[in-house]
This record gives sequence, C-alpha cells and structure tokens, in this order.
Amino acid sequence: MIQFFTKRLNNKKGFTLVELLIVIALLGILAGIAIPRMTGLTNDARANADEATAQTILRETQVAIVSGQIVTTETTAQTVTFTGADNDSNFDYFDGYEIPQSQVNTANTFVISFIRAADRTYTITVTAGTDTWTATADGR
Repeated sequence: MIQFFTKRLNNKKGFTLVELLIVIALLGILAGIAIPRMTGLTNDARANADEATAQTILRETQVAIVSGQIVTTETTAQTVTFTGADNDSNFDYFDGYEIPQSQVNTANTFVISFIRAADRTYTITVTAGTDTWTATADGR
C-alpha cells in the first residue's frame, strides 16, 4: 500500500505553471473579444424592439385616423406621450393602451405626434429618444 502512494507521489505528469498561464491568457483574450460583441448584440436587439413598437404605434394611429376615431381640425401638431401603461392622451382612442417602454430612450417613452394638413391628410411621427419613424394617413 505504501508503495502505491510513493509511486503516485513520484509521478511527475501534469501541467507546468507556464502552460497554465498561457491557457489563462488565451481565455482572457477570447473573453475580451466575445464580451463586447455580446454587448453590441444586446443593444441591437433593444433598438429593433423599439423599431417594432414604433411601427405598431404608427399602424394603429393610421387605422384610428382612417376609421375616424381620431379627428382633429387642428393644423398644429397634436402630441401623445406614452410611458408604459400611462399616457397623457387628449384623445380617447389612446386611453388605456399599454405600450411597451422604450428600450433605448432613457426616458422610456414613445411620443406620437400627428398633424393634419389642409387636404385632411395626416403626417404621423413616432419618436423614442433620437429615433424617429414617420407615416401618413388620409383622414375623413
């Protein structure tokens, strides 16, 4: 039995300190490359989520204008600000809407602005931070 343990202790197989340091350095380099890429992917996903939400808001606002649920005689911009489930809407159509918060904008808000031209066409703008999306709709 003592011979078995003596034989195991005299066995010199294993990794040297230099080999271990090289492996750790390589893992550090790989992590240094991978982590910034993952961060970039996260930011891209947040921007894409905001764009999808803004496009949905644009389509819903277009439907409301075309169906006559949003009617205004004003030729100045009308604005609705969404902050999650809350909004400061002057238009009943938007009351109770739960819009996801902006993932990129630090204020977490989407702002809808629409303006009616003399020919009853509306220009709709959705803004989240510095990003802006625009569409038009024919009013009644």
